[in-house]
Amino acid sequence: MKGILICAHGSTESETGSAVREHSARVSSLTGLPVYYGFNASEEPSITDALHKMSADGFDEVIVIPLFFAPGFLANKIVPKALGMEPETAEGEVTIKGHTIRIRITGVFGDHPGMKDVLRDVISSCGASAKDTAVILIGHGSKDGKNSATVRYNASFVSEMGYEVFCAYNEMQSLTVEEALKSALGTGCKQIIAIPMFVSPSVHSTEEIPAKLGIREGRKTALGNTEVIYCQEIGMHPKIADILAERAGSV
Repeated sequence: MKGILICAHGSTESETGSAVREHSARVSSLTGLPVYYGFNASEEPSITDALHKMSADGFDEVIVIPLFFAPGFLANKIVPKALGMEPETAEGEVTIKGHTIRIRITGVFGDHPGMKDVLRDVISSCGASAKDTAVILIGHGSKDGKNSATVRYNASFVSEMGYEVFCAYNEMQSLTVEEALKSALGTGCKQIIAIPMFVSPSVHSTEEIPAKLGIREGRKTALGNTEVIYCQEIGMHPKIADILAERAGSV
């Protein structure tokens, strides 16, 4: 019997769990397969417990979807380890209480070509005009550069739409959010759309980044003659579930 296990990082923010559940329901509808989910930290069930539950329920083939924006330490090392596999392993077998399960791990969602449609939807919802709008894509940042590579990949889609686009990072890399904001304002645009390239709400996306954009409350502010709009975390968009379903069908 085949099933899907969506693995997320987990957060103390209540919206994180609900996003995973909503994506899970849509992925199940799109694939016709039962979908379970587990978290690396802060929420229940854990990834390990979720896999054990699938084993107890009789699944012998599990497609694992890491619900992460970019490849890296969590998606490539922590998730396989939680499943009882070696780090950097994408396929293998594990045995739980005498029951063997074949596991295949898909790629993350942020480097999927379907992100172009997601970004188009987000930008269009702001009523943007390419000639008057600059876009800032804000990543977490990483020491290995994988997060920035994925942010740049998405920036190429925004550029193809005709927008001036800047890549920024909350930590570890540059441009900083403040530097990107200054550069965007320097274009003389009437509107700046800032999109957090995060899976779900966190302290980074709900507190730190808005403050760096000069937003004290809500999702908008005015800096001189320029309106700054701060969007919802990209991983919360409904079409992310379409990407997850496609990932599941490709392994």
